[in-house]
Amino acid sequence: MTEAEARALASAAAQGETIELKWNANSRYSSGSIRYEAARGFVGNFTEQNVWSEDGLIRFLQGLPPEAAPGLAALVAAAEASDTPIPVGRPHRTLCDIEMRVYDYDELGVDTKVLPAGGIFQPWAPSAHKRGKEVPITIGDQATEFGWGKQLWKAHFIRWDDFVSRCQAIEPEGDNPGQNVAQVNFVCPACRAPKLAIVASLELPSDSRSDEISAQVIECGGCGMVGAAAYEESRRGSLDSEHWTHVGFRLQPERAAALLDLIRSCPTPASHSCTCQAHQEIGRVVDHRWIGLQPWNATDPFELQRAK
Repeated sequence: MTEAEARALASAAAQGETIELKWNANSRYSSGSIRYEAARGFVGNFTEQNVWSEDGLIRFLQGLPPEAAPGLAALVAAAEASDTPIPVGRPHRTLCDIEMRVYDYDELGVDTKVLPAGGIFQPWAPSAHKRGKEVPITIGDQATEFGWGKQLWKAHFIRWDDFVSRCQAIEPEGDNPGQNVAQVNFVCPACRAPKLAIVASLELPSDSRSDEISAQVIECGGCGMVGAAAYEESRRGSLDSEHWTHVGFRLQPERAAALLDLIRSCPTPASHSCTCQAHQEIGRVVDHRWIGLQPWNATDPFELQRAK
């Protein structure tokens, strides 16, 4: 099999899957399975037990025919799922609680922890076989490079999908309350608790009225109210002219879930030029104007107020 196919299988095994292999060699079938153990590495169960490093496993797999692993094409597609560039070293903030995998190089163990909403981290370039799967990060906003077990003895990773849909780069602070909406909580109109947060955001192209448009899903961590929000900003007119609105709406839970799934399906939600299905469906325009969130049965509009 090719190197890309071998790396896709190694990545799947590293994620906890047991890889079953069966191939015809010299008119007889050989078969076995591969799994990953934190303490030993990649372990194979064939005629005798084998233990490989990642590079050793890839060399072994490259010596097998492609038909040895059913569903290989799907694994390769998943491993190469995204060509989204990683903004290496740029501080980011989580929009909601997300899960981290923590690799302890001293103890040779793997743990799972939660990076809470509002947590600050910096992403770094993943190795080839982890691209589309996990993004290595350092916690906090200090420019400490990802050491891969050299400078850092505990390595933190977040899922690729979580990085592109549930995290957002931290922009410079400004006077405009809409500029950093992903970094703050708002007051919930239902329970009045300062726990209303943006859990997903999609940047849309400008229209005849606004220069910046964002469609967002919001959720209250207190009462559980779900909804959507629209942020629009116009900088047209005189040089010092600026106008923005940030309006929330209530949604039925099933509509909010559908909108959230659609936004999270986008590979680049922070790019207004993306042409994916989510951008096309949510960003529809009529007479050069964005139609807004009404197709999602948005009701009871309210102004988003920052929590103090």
